Amino acid sequence: MEIALVCRYLTAERGGHERYLKRLVRGLSENDFDITVFSGAFDDDILECEDVKGVEVRYVRFPQWMRYLSFNKNAVAAISHCRRDFDVVFSTEYVTFGDIYRAGAGVARAELDGYGSIYDRLSLKNRVKMRLQKKLMQMPPKRIIVNSLSMQEEVIKYFHVDPERIAVIYNGIDTSIFSPEVRESLREEVRSELGLTEDDFVCIAVGANWKRKGIDRAVALLHR
Repeated sequence: MEIALVCRYLTAERGGHERYLKRLVRGLSENDFDITVFSGAFDDDILECEDVKGVEVRYVRFPQWMRYLSFNKNAVAAISHCRRDFDVVFSTEYVTFGDIYRAGAGVARAELDGYGSIYDRLSLKNRVKMRLQKKLMQMPPKRIIVNSLSMQEEVIKYFHVDPERIAVIYNGIDTSIFSPEVRESLREEVRSELGLTEDDFVCIAVGANWKRKGIDRAVALLHR
């Protein structure tokens, strides 16, 4: 099976989304799938995987709203120029095509309705994101992947997608890194480095776009 993966970045330093994609590509490669990645940036190690090919998609970096429009346009052109009959086109970006779409960034309109300021609503970047996502959902993809039930509800609410098209797949956890055993082995050393006592209550949050992830509400609750 030949799979086309469309993403703006395939570099682990960008964050959790990109790390997920790298794990996905490795897993598909190990199971003898042929993967062609259409992206603006790659980590060298991912292109060393067997049956993985990278095709660079260039796009305008500034202004921000042009990133989305130019990437969508140039990704379409790159796939067409490749002249390969892909069995599946899998995308995680704000693009207007694809058989499978993973809505890792959520629903753009729901994000604005939830906590968007007047500036956010007037932002040309956000309006372009909503336009591209709406056009994609109107197609619609054969399968939409979300990582929570609340996101599934948002997709249905804003785009009236048949629930049968939506698959809820929760984010996985690497238990070789995140486990009670690893925690206990590092607990005393790290608390000492940070000047924390054994009885101090500690919460760590890692990620971008804290408003969407509710970090501000979590901090407010901790104060209460």
